[in-house]
Amino acid sequence: MQAEELHSKLSKKRLSKSEVNDLTNELLNYPELVLPLIQHVFQEEKEGVFMASWVLDHLLRKDLSLLLPCIDFFIAGLPEMQSDSSIRPMAHCCEMILVKVYEKKDSVYQKAISKGHKDVLLSTNFDWLIGPYRAATKVFAMTNVYYLGKDFDWVHPELTSVLQETLSEGSTAQQNRGSIIQKRLAEESR
Repeated sequence: MQAEELHSKLSKKRLSKSEVNDLTNELLNYPELVLPLIQHVFQEEKEGVFMASWVLDHLLRKDLSLLLPCIDFFIAGLPEMQSDSSIRPMAHCCEMILVKVYEKKDSVYQKAISKGHKDVLLSTNFDWLIGPYRAATKVFAMTNVYYLGKDFDWVHPELTSVLQETLSEGSTAQQNRGSIIQKRLAEESR
């Protein structure tokens, strides 16, 4: 597959779940197309469509390491995103990365994610957490902010405050994830 064929597949219509799966499985054989896919994510986002975001999310669920050669470009583009439909899968991609860094303590990801990357991820995810986004985006964002707070002293107290102020008005998913994070924060502050 070439970049033009990828573009064509992403542009012709809304993809069904099975078509997303098929394209994802095909892309596993073409790691050189991850950068064009990310470029498509950022272009689509400006146009208000999100097929490439879904495909990237599903691809990275299968092989997160495909993102590593493009990590700078991926993280640099996140703050410009505005469409909740595109942001939700990107917030999930951020969570997958941060799980590797903070929970799995995977040295490859720990080396790949610089202090500058963490700064961008933190400010972007905080914006997604407090901004006018839907529940799934906020759930991923609060988890991402929690992980990043392990490297920034001011974050956990601020996250605790945001959760106390907003959780009662949030969805069930937000309340569930928020209570898990609040418990972790309370245990860590002892």
